[in-house]
Amino acid sequence: MKTENIDWIDGLKGVAILGVILIHCGGASLPFPLSNVGDAGKYGVQLFFLISGYLAFLSYLMQTITKFM
Repeated sequence: MKTENIDWIDGLKGVAILGVILIHCGGASLPFPLSNVGDAGKYGVQLFFLISGYLAFLSYLMQTITKFM
């Protein structure tokens, strides 16, 4: 079975990972532009779980479609 990367999902995963890393690096104690991103990093885990659920559903859907073809 061929797997395809979806570029915008890879980008969202990168944003989620960056947010989590920044919040663990100190969040609000970072310099100004990064402190805002660091504060929003608490949503990185939720975003990552949302993406994982979407990809699991998409994988299931593709398996179901190919089973009937």
